[in-house]
Amino acid sequence: MNVLGIRVGIQSWCFRGLDGLSAIVDALKACNIDALEITSIHANYDNAEEVRAYFESHGIILTCGGVYKFTNDPEVMDKLFQMCKKLGLSTIGIDPDRDSIELLNYLCNKYDIKAGIHNHGKKHRYGRMDQLDAILAYCSDKVGILLDTAWALDAGENPLDWIDRYQERILGIHFKDFTFDKDGNHEEAILGEGDLDLDGLINKLRKMNYLGVLSLEYEGEVNNPVPNTKRCVDRLCTYVL
Repeated sequence: MNVLGIRVGIQSWCFRGLDGLSAIVDALKACNIDALEITSIHANYDNAEEVRAYFESHGIILTCGGVYKFTNDPEVMDKLFQMCKKLGLSTIGIDPDRDSIELLNYLCNKYDIKAGIHNHGKKHRYGRMDQLDAILAYCSDKVGILLDTAWALDAGENPLDWIDRYQERILGIHFKDFTFDKDGNHEEAILGEGDLDLDGLINKLRKMNYLGVLSLEYEGEVNNPVPNTKRCVDRLCTYVL
């Protein structure tokens, strides 16, 4: 499925309760999706080429990877980027330590891979725009943002404001939605049925001619994720171009 001319993948974390890669393929087919953003529980240093070949043999393209913890350890992080290259990834999501940015800039250039810093809500070190501003000032143009729309809401910020503020620095987007109770606690929501202004988001992306990664993420019903993930996909189908 394409939205804004971009193939939409599902974050493989949605399928963390399923047993094996074949179950993920079945889940993707049930959702009418042929792309996957793959996380580390489904691919590692040792099986990257095998995992990529398996999904490709079933018509599934890997569009992105992560979210990966990034530390100031040159040997381990070089192996991480080697793995991403074997998976065929040109964009990944990361959570970098502050002292690792010089290494991150170097490896992105060495492997020609773009890295988007992932925001993860009000308790996260990069959950707010001002926190991201502080680290992006030291990042190369191959390092930007992997915007998670629901976690931006959790931080008390509007994802549409992120689009306005960062423009070319947004490398990937997680379509994800939350509702909130009176105390600000979040709950997973079907895309477009929570607090996210999905119509406004799509319109902004269309106007800016967005060309980055698009992934859908729904974390509910761990052991039976397909029905409500499919509902999220169906909501996105409204915008198929």
